[in-house]
Amino acid sequence: MFRDSSQDLVQVCQDAFHSIEKSIIKSLYELLPDRMDVILKAHGSYTKY
Repeated sequence: MFRDSSQDLVQVCQDAFHSIEKSIIKSLYELLPDRMDVILKAHGSYTKY
């Protein structure tokens, strides 16, 4: 039988997510407070983020 393409998409996305190094995720997480501060100060205007 044919597989549902949405199942394939979910699997590909999960594989891609799990392939990201933990150090990259940690770095992005640690930058969140600074990024959120810039976004809030911009009041919805353009930011580099």
